Amino acid sequence: MDKRAVYVFRFPEEKDFTGIALDVHIHKESLRFFDTNRGHEIPGKVTEGTEKDFTFTSTGAIPGEWQFKVLTIFKQNNC
Repeated sequence: MDKRAVYVFRFPEEKDFTGIALDVHIHKESLRFFDTNRGHEIPGKVTEGTEKDFTFTSTGAIPGEWQFKVLTIFKQNNC
């Protein structure tokens, strides 16, 4: 997890990544981040992770496994 990175995330049981998370970090036993509207603090724990993505198991709001991955923007040569 990189506090300076921008992540996209998806809720448990969702197919697509629909959220954007900024300033993502663990504080005590909660995941903290800001979306484009407000801050969030979700109790739970990180259960898997690499340099580019991680899984957070929420025990609070929308319980279950939230998936986070670093937002990557790339340019296609065909554009």
